[in-house]
Amino acid sequence: MQSVFAPAPRPLLHRAVLACALLLGATGSAPQALAQRGGRPTQATQGLPAADTSIGLRLKTVPSRNGNTVVVEKIRPDPRTARIDFKSSEVLTHVRGELVTSPDQAAQLIEDWAARPDGPLAMFFHQGKSRRSVLIFPGGADDHRQAAVTGRRAAAARAAPPAAAATPVPTRAGTRDRRARATHAPGAGVHEEIADPWTVPGLVPRSAEGSGINVLRRVFIDPATGAVAFVGHYDPAFATGPVDYSTLLHDVLRSPAPSFSLEPTEATKSALAGFVRQFDRQMAANLSDTAAGKAWLTSLFNQLLTNPALETDRRRFVARGAALLGVPAEEIPASVRGMLNQAPPGSPEWIGFWSRCYEVVGAPAAAAYIRAAANKDNDPAAFSASLAGLGLQPVIDDLRARLQSGSLTEAQAGVRLQVELLGAILRHCGVPTPRWRSAADRAIQTGDFESFSAVVDDLNANLVRERVIGPWLHGLVFTEQFLRQQHAMPALESQPVCRDGLAPDSELARTFLAADW
Repeated sequence: MQSVFAPAPRPLLHRAVLACALLLGATGSAPQALAQRGGRPTQATQGLPAADTSIGLRLKTVPSRNGNTVVVEKIRPDPRTARIDFKSSEVLTHVRGELVTSPDQAAQLIEDWAARPDGPLAMFFHQGKSRRSVLIFPGGADDHRQAAVTGRRAAAARAAPPAAAATPVPTRAGTRDRRARATHAPGAGVHEEIADPWTVPGLVPRSAEGSGINVLRRVFIDPATGAVAFVGHYDPAFATGPVDYSTLLHDVLRSPAPSFSLEPTEATKSALAGFVRQFDRQMAANLSDTAAGKAWLTSLFNQLLTNPALETDRRRFVARGAALLGVPAEEIPASVRGMLNQAPPGSPEWIGFWSRCYEVVGAPAAAAYIRAAANKDNDPAAFSASLAGLGLQPVIDDLRARLQSGSLTEAQAGVRLQVELLGAILRHCGVPTPRWRSAADRAIQTGDFESFSAVVDDLNANLVRERVIGPWLHGLVFTEQFLRQQHAMPALESQPVCRDGLAPDSELARTFLAADW
């Protein structure tokens, strides 16, 4: 008998490192669109429309394989764009978060910003598989905030996280209060993509009342001011609820490699150690005493099938057994009775289990014999065919000839046939011949079939344990309630443990706890 339970639950240890990169590129559709208005047209290039802007840029249409695209070129000096290099091979895709559809529309978006600048102007470009994002600041070349971020890989390579003291994260109380005000109906679907908790430069601000995400998609950073925006959506399938990523960032900057674990209390550790010793003694008794092992297994299966308080364990146990034996779930109780010999040999439950067992171990000929033997009076042809399927036809012919010659009595022939029949089943089940051949020869010589039958019973028990019970129970997750009732396991008490500078009252610790619990 082998141990089928894990003696103690493993502690849940999670280590997390949250790193921010300058992910200013945007792919796909923009998170939020502004009202579209016309731009200032200028002379078209080769018959294609173009538009000039007051910040020294010309937006013009260029034909491509995918249709007309918009590119940007400088037509006169302007302090706001002096440090930025615009490439004619790059396609302008978004301005202020709005998808570019024409030079006139993009130019009008730029003019609206130039007339009422409320922050940097965000422009997004792509060339092949590369992406580039540009921020244009109202102060121009003399503005210390002027920045152009090129390429996600290059930005991530040269960017360093802002210092904790300089990061404009809100107070923890404020962010928690805002998160508490956000409502998400239980069971609701995934929400539209939203930004939390900052206003993304160039995008329409969203109300804090509607914020709250727990699936992070992108992070926007103003490299000069340190303003951060987290873009993602809310998925109610996760147990964390809304996650306040701004406070998480604050916590991570305080501890770059925080770790969290749910650990058993000292009292629980001591009680579990005693439980493991007791369990090991039970398993040792099961291995050394067949009767004790059978009693233990019978008690376990009876609990799983009859105790109404263990419904979760019963469903798991029945589902695993049905999949293993290839029978409907409602047949599992009968299969268990046949396996534990609680049903008499030859009964429908006994026949059902052993025929399925032999199929599971890869002996379909043995399974066919079990079924045919139970119905031999009604279908003798099928019974004879099952004996031939086991390879016993030459044995039967030889015994018939010896009976006719008088060299064997009917009793001797009967013992030989039974011995060869069980030996054939063992061979088909893959049991090595040396494990039973000598006992079979002694039974044939002495006529003592019962001694050989006892050997076969032990081999069958090992077969069922290794090929059926082991796969059935191994890895099966039992509830704490089952372990308490079946094995008197002590109650488990856990306590959160924060390491490497992680504050116990931090948002990061709260998120870890919500995910683990």
